[in-house]
Amino acid sequence: MNKSLALGACALLVCGSLSAQTYDDLPAGFTTTADKNYDYFLLPRTSYHPVHIQYAYDLKEIFNTGSPIIQSLSWRRNNYYGNAVPAGSVTMTVNLGYSTALPAAMSSTFANNIAVGKVQIFKGTMNYPAAVKATGPAPWTHVLKIIKPIIFVVQKGTNKSMTVDMVITATTGYTTSTYTMDAAAPDTGGRLSNGSAPSQCKFSNAKYASSLGYSTSNMKSPGSWYVRYGSILPNAPGIMTISGFGLDNKGTWPLPISLTPLGAPNCNWHVGLEAGIWIPVTANASGSATVPTLPIPSGFSGKHFYDHSLWLDQKANKAGLVVGWSSKWYIGTGKAPSANTLYKTADTASSPTGSFRRSYGTHLRLTR
Repeated sequence: MNKSLALGACALLVCGSLSAQTYDDLPAGFTTTADKNYDYFLLPRTSYHPVHIQYAYDLKEIFNTGSPIIQSLSWRRNNYYGNAVPAGSVTMTVNLGYSTALPAAMSSTFANNIAVGKVQIFKGTMNYPAAVKATGPAPWTHVLKIIKPIIFVVQKGTNKSMTVDMVITATTGYTTSTYTMDAAAPDTGGRLSNGSAPSQCKFSNAKYASSLGYSTSNMKSPGSWYVRYGSILPNAPGIMTISGFGLDNKGTWPLPISLTPLGAPNCNWHVGLEAGIWIPVTANASGSATVPTLPIPSGFSGKHFYDHSLWLDQKANKAGLVVGWSSKWYIGTGKAPSANTLYKTADTASSPTGSFRRSYGTHLRLTR
């Protein structure tokens, strides 16, 4: 779908058509993997009603080949999480329109984002099926078919965004929970546990390393990283390491490494012992130890690394060793979809403005 439409006025019909189906999956380039980002407004809980939400998508990613006649809009569950998505209904009004601004420049005023060619494509109640978790991206199960023929004009080049405007006033089946519908967002740094917290590897005060403090806001390349270990024996000395190998990416060492033969039962080491960074750390009187902020150099975007710590406590066991909580860290690429989201919940006063989920693009299939 890379062939561009010629600049100028193009008649865009929105109707139920018997033409051969093509589709655009939006935001382009972000819909082929199961990722952690999700939308919690499409199937809103009762306390959110009424919800006014707008999704802005880049027109460069739409209507490049095939029929320009939209037959349906479809959404899907997020398959990164295991949350149930039950069957239910949504009562809503849906409009389509255009903006002369790119999604990144979306206005906080709802009317500004749909000022060109605004048309109503649906008003009523849609019944949606249950969607169970599976492997990979989910199928497009939540379909809004467009029945009434509607014509509006797109001038690609002047208009930069297509806006889907939804006002949701009631739901059934979605009362108190947040339901994870698929979305894309900027690729930022993140943390996963590299094995569970070492609840059976305890210090002499009967506590174990059960807490961590960190920020992923600058986990990019170049950028920086730090971690703060908590629930450590007060004033205990230790050492931590950074490795390219962990439980899900084992190097030459067979991980995990049991420390029981050394005299530290129920304690396991979760990262590779290949040459890496080793840093001395010492807990304070409150049992907290912060690793100094370390720079992330250029060239590491999209990479992972692991950390683990080892603490000295002569009274804990025969070896006098206790392990900390190990993590797997992801260095973000900063790549973001050309999309944006504006929303207002409990909008009983029909507020003219909303709040942003910046660079969030809810996954949408336009079938044509």
